[in-house]
Parts: sequence; C-alpha cells; structure tokens
Amino acid sequence: FFASRLYNTFSSPPPQFTFLRLKMSTLIPVDNIHFNKDDPQIREDILRMILQYLGEAGYPVAMRTLADEHQGKERHSSQARRHLAQVRSGVLAGEWASVDRLLGKPTFKSQPQFQFAVLKQRFRELVEA
Repeated sequence: FFASRLYNTFSSPPPQFTFLRLKMSTLIPVDNIHFNKDDPQIREDILRMILQYLGEAGYPVAMRTLADEHQGKERHSSQARRHLAQVRSGVLAGEWASVDRLLGKPTFKSQPQFQFAVLKQRFRELVEA
C-alpha cells in the first residue's frame, strides 16, 4: 500500500524506487527468501544499512545514538568473553579466589545456573581432595 502510494506521488519515480515498475509476476515471493536473522554478518549489514539511511535522511543524532549503543554492546560482549575465559582458566588452575571475585562481577550476577555449575565443580574438587 505505502509503496504504491509513494509511486503515485511521483511523476517519474526516483532511481531508488525503480523496482516499483516491475510486474507483480517478476517479483520473488517472500516465502522463498530464507536467511538466518541471527547470523552476525547479516545483523551487521542490516545495522550498517540503517546507519547509512539515518545519515542520508538527515538524522545524524539518531545515527550517532544507534552507533554508540551498538559499540556499547560490543564492548560489553567483549568484556563478558574475557571474564568467561578468566573464570575458565581460574577453574582449571584451581585459583578459586580469583574465580569467586569474577563471579561477583555483573557479567555473572544474572546467571545463577552458571554460578551454581562453577560452585558445584569447586565442591567436587574439595570432596576429591
């Protein structure tokens, strides 16, 4: 509906809307298009297109806000991976003081099952000793 209204408002459609002149029979049915929405490359491409659109459409504040939020998420996930690697190496080395310190970080506070699994491993090692 929106695309046809947009097409009717122009005497000749601008270049980015030339696809509207196609016959309905030449369009690919949506049911045949499959992509993994969880694929990180697709997510990055979509984000990049949204950022480009916001910049070109004259929304620089929204563009910067979205870019800043995305960078914040990347920093958080990078930090979480680093903490997880430190917990793993601490468990393998038996450095339980550093593991306890890491389990108190916000990365793991919202994951009680993970904390339980680590504490269960610690208990097993104490029982075996």
